[in-house]
Amino acid sequence: DVGSLPIGIQPRLLKTLREKQVQSPGGAWPIDVQLISTAVGSPSSLSAGDKIMPELVSILGVFKLEIKPLRERPDDIVPLAIHFLSRNRDPAAGIPAVDAEVREILMRYKWPGNVVEMENAVKHIGGKTHDGRIKVADLPNALAGEAKQSSRPDLAADFMKSEHWAKSLKEYLKGSLAKK
Repeated sequence: DVGSLPIGIQPRLLKTLREKQVQSPGGAWPIDVQLISTAVGSPSSLSAGDKIMPELVSILGVFKLEIKPLRERPDDIVPLAIHFLSRNRDPAAGIPAVDAEVREILMRYKWPGNVVEMENAVKHIGGKTHDGRIKVADLPNALAGEAKQSSRPDLAADFMKSEHWAKSLKEYLKGSLAKK
C-alpha cells in the first residue's frame, strides 16, 4: 500500500524510478523494473492529505485499475469462495457442496474486511466441513450472526411499529431519568 510508505523513503523511491538505477555505497547499477502498487483510497486524495508525494503518484499512476469492494460485487462472492475452498483443501477431498442458505448468507454479508476477510472465513469453513457439505453451523461467528439476524428480520421491525415499543421506551426513559 503506497499510502503506508514512510514519507522519508518516498523521495528515494521516486529517484530510483526516474533514473532507473539503484544507488549504493559501492556505486550505481541500472535496473529495469515494473512496479505494481496499491492504494486504499484514491491516489489523488492520498497526495492531498500529505501521505504520498504528488510526483510519486504521477509516476505510479501509469495504468490505474480500480477494484470495487467485495460488497459491491455480489456476483463475485460465490466464485471467490469456491476458489478459496479449492485452494485451501486437499485436491483429493474435492470441493464441498454449499447449502443454499449459506450462499444467501455469503451474498448478504457486507464483507468489511473485503477479500482477505472472505479468504479467512473460507479457511475456517474448510477446516470445519467434513461431510462434503457446507452448512450454516460451519460458518464463522460473524457470518453465523448474520444468519441469526436474517432468520427473524420482521420481529424487530414489527416490535418497533407496535404500541408496546413506545410504552417500553417511555418506561425506560422515566427509569433512567429518575436515577439521576
